[in-house]
Amino acid sequence: MIGSARPVASVVIAAVAASVGCLAALGPALPARASTTPRGSRQTAAIERNLATSATENYELAIRSGAGTLHTDTPARAAAAAAGDTALAEEDELAAQSAYDEVGQVLDENAAEAEAFDGLAADARQGDPFSGLHLVERDLWDGGNAEQAAAALEAAAPVVALILSRVRLGPPAIVTMGVDALGWVDNEVVTQEEEAYSHLDTVDAVAGVAAARTAFATVAPLGRLAAPGATRAVVAQFTRLEERVDALGPQGTKVDGAIAPAAWRALAEQVDATAAALSTLGGDLAHFSAGGTYG
Repeated sequence: MIGSARPVASVVIAAVAASVGCLAALGPALPARASTTPRGSRQTAAIERNLATSATENYELAIRSGAGTLHTDTPARAAAAAAGDTALAEEDELAAQSAYDEVGQVLDENAAEAEAFDGLAADARQGDPFSGLHLVERDLWDGGNAEQAAAALEAAAPVVALILSRVRLGPPAIVTMGVDALGWVDNEVVTQEEEAYSHLDTVDAVAGVAAARTAFATVAPLGRLAAPGATRAVVAQFTRLEERVDALGPQGTKVDGAIAPAAWRALAEQVDATAAALSTLGGDLAHFSAGGTYG
């Protein structure tokens, strides 16, 4: 089970994501004022531009904080593995995997680095070495010696952190990251393929949903002004999604097989519903620039 100390990234992400709850408490959006331009008043357009800029900056901060946490977690795991403290190394491995999963969808734009750092053994191409977080997981949970794999991952972490620190995305691209995170939960976590050795995919479910929620939270203030109906729909879906995640039990405390298949199915269905609502919002925000920098 992951320790009780909360990494810096989680604190930042929690602060950003708290805006989702605030949005739900604010009630219906104010009626739109009479338009003086095709997209509303000049004042409204200026506010929307400012909110779009804030979304980009807040998401950049969240990803940078996550990158910093990942960078600092890997030496701790390497030290524990070198000392032969398997229990501590396993705890550090789950913490690092969670930290990566909260930002990993962004790194997917750099495919080679993503595959080397977090690729699954089943996806490794012939001739390419299996490496990264899941190699450390295998060596720890299969009773091997994870010292070498953990040291290699420690050496790779600064490059990954540097790539993540350069991310700068507009609101539509941020929403896409959230949708992609939910897609990953649906395709690899619910199917229990992500943690093939520890069988603790609840860690990934929590982290993947947190990644999507962070993406939404950064664009939600803009969405409330520019697309209030779609934004309220996403808030409602995330509320239901949190309930489905909670139904799996505390993260890292149950192996996948101990969780009822019905709970996994319910999670998958709600992930799909949330992703659909988030995609709709992304379409409504499409005119706020879909470009971005991925490191």
